[in-house]
Amino acid sequence: MNQPRWLVPCTGEGNIRAVEAVVHQARVGGATVVAVALSSSSLDHLSPSEDFLECISWSATRAHVPVECHVIVARKGTLSLRMLVNELSCRSIVLVMDAGQGVFLQTHEVRDALLGGCSPASLVLIRLSAAKNGVWLSRLRRHLVSWLRSWHTRREENGRMQHAPTPEQECPEQRAREQYQHER
Repeated sequence: MNQPRWLVPCTGEGNIRAVEAVVHQARVGGATVVAVALSSSSLDHLSPSEDFLECISWSATRAHVPVECHVIVARKGTLSLRMLVNELSCRSIVLVMDAGQGVFLQTHEVRDALLGGCSPASLVLIRLSAAKNGVWLSRLRRHLVSWLRSWHTRREENGRMQHAPTPEQECPEQRAREQYQHER
């Protein structure tokens, strides 16, 4: 069986939450993670790239996800994602966003990939902030609904207690019926 290969390019620094999300999605999708640290020709930018590769390699190995790691040093703008997809035989490119910002790639690089600079590869888009905020909003909504229900119940109970008719306030017809039945 030919396992899909997902290209995970990185031009800067990543974060562990993003790495874990990529590895999880690759495990669910049955894909091999092909992590590529793209660096300019200066060696100054190699350290964050190496950290990214170590982190993704460790996480994928721990999750039993096949992983390949590559470092590609090139002048800025000479490599395209399309070229990497072809050279590394990848089916998809993984793009990670957090709060509207690119995580492994700069935001403008993610935008370019989304606007069609990667065909024929499909895109796997992971939005971290959506997941994080979704859980938070779900909890908030649950607590708010629970609080509103209890507030409404207390209000109804207080309203019934305050507005319950006293024997003097009851309907005169009801009092007359009770008296008549009592006299019999």
